Amino acid sequence: EDHENARILAEGLAGIPGIDLDPRKVQTNIIIFEISKRGWSASRFVEVLRKHEVLADDFGLSKVRMVTHKDVSRNDVLRALDVTRSILR
Repeated sequence: EDHENARILAEGLAGIPGIDLDPRKVQTNIIIFEISKRGWSASRFVEVLRKHEVLADDFGLSKVRMVTHKDVSRNDVLRALDVTRSILR
């Protein structure tokens, strides 16, 4: 279930303009994507996500890491995608 949620999250993130991610490379419950094309630093993007109660980690200057696990539901994944789309509009 964690890996299926990660696949849904990865595919959704890959469809958001400004996020660089190849969902075919996501093989586990860990998703790492590039955010710099929109002028965001990873740390600033993670900070804004947290204000919307979406947890992620900066992974270097321009990469963001999200992880699905037993405490992350399908609805949580869909909400994270909605929040991310909203932030990057």
